[in-house]
Amino acid sequence: MKTIRRHMLLNEVLNLKQMLLENRVEFLKAKFLPILKQALLHGLIPPSQVFDEVEAPDDDDDDWDNAVPRLAEPLFDYVLACDPDPLKKNSQWLLTIITRKNSPMPTEDLEHAPEVLTKFAEMKKENLLPPDKTDINAFRSLSDLNATLRAGAGNTTAADDEQTMLHEAKIIYDGDDYRVLVPLTMKAACYFGRNTDWCTAYGDHKKMGLSQQGRWPSRTNQFDSYDKIGSLYIVEDKKTHELWQFCFDTFPRQFMDSQDREINIREFFKKHPKIKEVFQKIDIGQPFTSLKIDGKTYQVYRKGLGFEITDAKGILGNTILKAHVNEDNSLYSITTSYLWRNDNITDERQQAIIKLLNDFKIVGYSKDNNLYPWLFYRNGKWGSIKDVGETIYSKAGLTWKRIVQGSWISYALIQNDEIVMTATVGLKSTQSNLTKAGDLRIVMQTDEKLSPELSHALTDLILQTPEIKKFSDFSTIEVTDLTKDDQERLVRRGNQ
Repeated sequence: MKTIRRHMLLNEVLNLKQMLLENRVEFLKAKFLPILKQALLHGLIPPSQVFDEVEAPDDDDDDWDNAVPRLAEPLFDYVLACDPDPLKKNSQWLLTIITRKNSPMPTEDLEHAPEVLTKFAEMKKENLLPPDKTDINAFRSLSDLNATLRAGAGNTTAADDEQTMLHEAKIIYDGDDYRVLVPLTMKAACYFGRNTDWCTAYGDHKKMGLSQQGRWPSRTNQFDSYDKIGSLYIVEDKKTHELWQFCFDTFPRQFMDSQDREINIREFFKKHPKIKEVFQKIDIGQPFTSLKIDGKTYQVYRKGLGFEITDAKGILGNTILKAHVNEDNSLYSITTSYLWRNDNITDERQQAIIKLLNDFKIVGYSKDNNLYPWLFYRNGKWGSIKDVGETIYSKAGLTWKRIVQGSWISYALIQNDEIVMTATVGLKSTQSNLTKAGDLRIVMQTDEKLSPELSHALTDLILQTPEIKKFSDFSTIEVTDLTKDDQERLVRRGNQ
């Protein structure tokens, strides 16, 4: 009789749980399906993320406004499937954090939900969590929840790790409000970044001898790649336990939050003026030199074998241009801000770059490739084609200079020490040149029309250069711009 009664009670409990589950699912569906549809339609949840996580509905309808919202139901089912609780007690929280308008959690993070939520339930049951951390709604994301779980699981040995790892870091600032440090080893980068998504904290922390595992034990750590470039700065807000990581030596510079998302550094410094003050005091040495270019003063710092041009002294100065140099002292590349890209290079900027390359005794390119179309290295010297080009013509105050460079020949016509015309001819057809072998492309460097003297000099160049076959479609000068006498000279040669 007792056995029968026990079975009856169990069936009643199961039926009740099933009713609760069904009611909860229906409630959540009624509340969140419209929200999910709007989030998908307006890009709050990128549809591409959903395609990666759930199977898109089988629909041939090309109407985007209708097709995208249909992803809401499979996404809803996927969210519930990620909740390991039999009664789906965590599903409302998961649906809320992926649809909130302010910094929603990416749907790709949902794959970690079963593991993290199972651990949360276990630690809550064993009273291993602080009283104010037992409600799932106290957390803004799975990452936030996971950080608390890891801190709770490892607090018995975390103090030992802390003392050891501080010996493998350089402390920049340590006050009641913030701590700023530079990890000197991969292990230290992993420890101080253990609750983040930074690639410099990837790897199996347990195998490194740390008591707490990181978020990404199966991924390859990238600390060494950054350490070769310069220092990584880890900033901790001691009141909120927020973490940020800055790298001033990459180009562009990187300022990341704990989820490895880029932050607006100006807004950050407005909110955390003390941190700005800390970085302003960091000594990075005296500039190699200062340059006044286009009415503005720039600082030049030595970076390895190369150099960096910044718009102000100190670590907070914005990098304008950076020359990357190989161990053999050859130039690997030049990276610039948009202000110093080729279209914005004034004569003063050109001369400044050329002077620095020569002052640093950088010896040519590591590959046969022009970094700027006006920049060349010939006979142990950097310069423009006017400075280092080979003179092939000089007549009536006009001089043609040329440089053979890879798949083309560059020419410059100089008058009164100024370049008045440039020309290139392709040696072979290349898609990047947008030209064919033998095509001549001419660009006037002034607004003046082609004078008879310039026409004659251009025609002389064409007649003495067998590589030139015809005018390029992209040339600003055409045959009809030449004088009639020069056109007849080309006809006699058979060059049209």
